[in-house]
Amino acid sequence: MRGFLERRRYRVLLAISCVYSKYFKKEEAAETLDKINNETNGVHEYRTGARYEGQWNGGMRHGWGIMIWPDGARYEGEWQFNQAYG
Repeated sequence: MRGFLERRRYRVLLAISCVYSKYFKKEEAAETLDKINNETNGVHEYRTGARYEGQWNGGMRHGWGIMIWPDGARYEGEWQFNQAYG
């Protein structure tokens, strides 16, 4: 039962973190959900070359953070459920 609930939780988290954008890619959201990250603050280098430094909640960018992409684009601000917010 525990495995079923965890798989269901993972599918729900993955579904709410889906974004269609040049910068906010679905693969990036899935990359951090796969490693259940219980840190509250930290840095993560994505396979795409992007870098996020900020607050986490259960493997999702959640809270204040800075995302920098390889082409120099940058977002600094609030995140909710792996999506830029605000």
